[in-house]
Amino acid sequence: MGDYTKWRFANALIDIMLHKPFEKITVKDICDHCHERRQGFYYHFRDKYDLVTWIYYQDASQIIETHKDESWDVVLEKIFENMLKHKSFYRNAFEENSQNVLIDYLVEHDILIYEKKFKESMQIKKLDASLTFAIKYHAYACANIFKNWLNSESNTSPKELATMMFLNMLTQLREATLK
Repeated sequence: MGDYTKWRFANALIDIMLHKPFEKITVKDICDHCHERRQGFYYHFRDKYDLVTWIYYQDASQIIETHKDESWDVVLEKIFENMLKHKSFYRNAFEENSQNVLIDYLVEHDILIYEKKFKESMQIKKLDASLTFAIKYHAYACANIFKNWLNSESNTSPKELATMMFLNMLTQLREATLK
């Protein structure tokens, strides 16, 4: 029941963002659009920024789980294809100036994924400072390159972008994603 309601809010936000900038959308707008009460929204989400990150997390997690046995460049390609399919939503979410939560969330999410992969592949519980820095460096670079790609009229395909990001990973990080 909870996910159904969350998706009602998510779909309402996605619909509204097709014609209204994210910064001008209120929780009331989202609730009115899906005929839900504000208390219901706040039961599931802290604010509209939390909803945007939940949408991304749901999309990315489903793709990662579906393609868990494939190489990381394929997983990235599928994530990029999905985001390109919902380009207007993600572009609008990235344009929020007061609190660019989506790019911050992408970085945070990538760091967690890469740290987990690294720990699993190396069979360790804690990463040293150098690897932690390399993971953060890569996550910030990827999130910003992705944002620029999504906001440009680039002819670079999701597959090409995923391949470039994969090939430019720290060698140890790339090897960890292959395991």
